[in-house]
Amino acid sequence: MMNMQAMHALKQAMPGQRTLEVDLFMMNSPIQENRKARPYFPYMLMICDQKSRMILDAELLQPLPDLKTMWEKVPALIVTTLAGRVAPKEFVARDGFALTAAQILAKELGCKVKKSARLPAIDSARWELERFSF
Repeated sequence: MMNMQAMHALKQAMPGQRTLEVDLFMMNSPIQENRKARPYFPYMLMICDQKSRMILDAELLQPLPDLKTMWEKVPALIVTTLAGRVAPKEFVARDGFALTAAQILAKELGCKVKKSARLPAIDSARWELERFSF
């Protein structure tokens, strides 16, 4: 569910000055909440400032009860992360649902969206993260 107060704050901060990379990807390592629970592969929503390469948010998401339920939360999570911190001039996303979420928010906020196979800030952060995954 969208936090309308956060959306309002973000709209007030527009137009933004930053190009933000957004990606949603499945992690390589499974998680098991407890001994009786079935393990699952979490997804990570990562948002980075393209110029400074600062990670603005890296949130693990459960694909439970299903992927659709998880995907519906993504635009609201992005808004909550950005509100009061940074307003986007442009979103850059690879493809898939991260791109769709960026397009939904860009339309609402009046900013640009660009599809790119390379996300330098996120790719660098993911590489470092995966080095320490076991």
